[in-house]
Amino acid sequence: MKARLFILTIVLLSAGVGAMAQTYDATSLTDEKKMFFKRGKAGLKDNDGTILVPAVYDYVHPVFYEGLTQAGLKGKWGFIDMTGKEVIPLIYEYAVGFFEGLALVNQNGKWGFVDKAGKEVIPLIYEEVARFFEGLAPVKQNGKWGFVDRTGKEVIPLIYDGTDRFSEGLAQVKLNGKWGVIDRTGKEVTPLVYEDAGFFSEGLAQVKQNGKWGFIDRTGKEVIPLVYEETGFFSEGLAQVKLNGKWGFIDVTGKEVIPFIYDVAYHFVNGEAKVVENRIVKLIDSTGRVTFTLPKKFNTMDEDFTDGVAIVSFRGRFHTTPTPGLRIDNSGIQYFNIGTYITDIGNAADAGESINQSLIDRTGREIIPYKTGRIIKRHTDGTFELFRRSFNGKKFVSTGKFYDKEGNKIEGREKTKW
Repeated sequence: MKARLFILTIVLLSAGVGAMAQTYDATSLTDEKKMFFKRGKAGLKDNDGTILVPAVYDYVHPVFYEGLTQAGLKGKWGFIDMTGKEVIPLIYEYAVGFFEGLALVNQNGKWGFVDKAGKEVIPLIYEEVARFFEGLAPVKQNGKWGFVDRTGKEVIPLIYDGTDRFSEGLAQVKLNGKWGVIDRTGKEVTPLVYEDAGFFSEGLAQVKQNGKWGFIDRTGKEVIPLVYEETGFFSEGLAQVKLNGKWGFIDVTGKEVIPFIYDVAYHFVNGEAKVVENRIVKLIDSTGRVTFTLPKKFNTMDEDFTDGVAIVSFRGRFHTTPTPGLRIDNSGIQYFNIGTYITDIGNAADAGESINQSLIDRTGREIIPYKTGRIIKRHTDGTFELFRRSFNGKKFVSTGKFYDKEGNKIEGREKTKW
């Protein structure tokens, strides 16, 4: 399990030295709209079909971050609000959504940041950049990484071969092939001696040395021995770790809380963790008690339970976690989980793989029954839309059918078009 949370910016197509992070997850979504096309141009509609943004753009991103979203026309990008007003002119070659009040923009091959008034608060002089976390953003110039604050001041010198985001006031940096940890002033909390290092979560971070993983605290002390083959991160007081080919869970003292019996394990969310044992997907609580077992006709949980229901699937090959679908366009690289939040469901065909989804409750009852070649999208308003594979098999298209979480059909909704 990868220790570092790499989230790629638009110009980086592979993880590696200096690969930087930007993620779009459900907690950062402010609003989702429907993209529609008319005479070859894109606009946005509300769920009831009301036109919010007229179809005058080549592309409009359907998700608003901090009240604004990217719009593109004739190869140039800017930002519009929910009324369709162009708040930031379409003058950039690339633009990536707002976080912490600033957005990434690119012009003439260089990156910088603009605020919501369109002011370039951090000049477009960098080769690569990533989003702000905790008030600092990684930037790259002349092949070296460092950090800038929201005024553009380079608060940590650009001397590193690679960096990760700040988390709990600390960040991982790489120099001469070794990783260590620095604080917000650039002071080394640990020497740069590790083969790899992960982000801090609940006061602890993963580190790797001599091929083995363990954990350090915020002072750099190795508080959990480096004896594990792989590790996750701490969440709700527990972390998943792998020993002798099996996964289990330890607490912050390193004590084994849940035995090493699982083929795959994921971090805890709302008191439960997803695990796989003998190809059976289960949810367990913090004591290891099984709280849910996925019916054997399915082999993937595409999302966690939300409002008592979850999208699950049977796929052409065995999966232990949702397969990320990758969309690359001028709005940036976006990751999405099939059936959870889908930016471009047309790309969800996953190279022709068989994907057949159902909506179930915690008893395993199928609320929206399983059907071959059909997938389900959960909308942010709690409704579910059905899609089927197109005749050429290369994408999914809406059936125009909508349901609530009880399985009741909803009439009068306009189907999603991509």
